[in-house]
Amino acid sequence: MDQSSSTGATETSSKFKRIRLTHNAYVYTKSLKIVKHKTHKNTLLKKGHYIKAWNKGKIVTIKGKKFYQIGKNRFVKVANAVAKKAKKSYVLAVVKGRKNHKVRVYLENGKFAKKYVYGQKTYKLAEKKTTKGKTYYRIYGKKLWVCANKIDLKK
Repeated sequence: MDQSSSTGATETSSKFKRIRLTHNAYVYTKSLKIVKHKTHKNTLLKKGHYIKAWNKGKIVTIKGKKFYQIGKNRFVKVANAVAKKAKKSYVLAVVKGRKNHKVRVYLENGKFAKKYVYGQKTYKLAEKKTTKGKTYYRIYGKKLWVCANKIDLKK
């Protein structure tokens, strides 16, 4: 009975943390050898899949490298996974001009994108950049930029 209580099968789900892989990841042992599958191929976990990290996702350092433990003597590099989603950071801005007035938007290089944003509408802006002496803000979720003198930032 003592043997079954020491295995991972009896641990509750509160001891695990669900982590998504951002890259393909090999599974390592504590001696940093890649775990071989039954077919003598390296065990590879695919990008986008989820793993259950033991000890609530606590990071383990082995020979100076950081890992998540996913099983008994099984580890995955932290660099291949993301534990939390990044916070969405943006600011709100209102486009200057009368209602439904078209304001040009630009590509990253400062060229006109043949698209528009509309006056008196609120947009989310993600980052600030200066190109050819002009300041632009990127529209959140798009690769389009609007000139800073055409918007009023909300606070």
